[in-house]
Amino acid sequence: MTSFDNPGLFYQERFFATDEEIQDEGRELITEHKETVELFRNFIREYNVGGFGLVYR
Repeated sequence: MTSFDNPGLFYQERFFATDEEIQDEGRELITEHKETVELFRNFIREYNVGGFGLVYR
């Protein structure tokens, strides 16, 4: 139990594939997240009626 307070440092290098044939799951997730955020922002802009009033139907 001498090293109980010292969990150590673990590092994993993260890289994005630059070759189109190699798929990088991390890059796809980031792209999907950015697209989802942009869709949500556009939705809010479209249905915003000034202030906090949102008209959906």
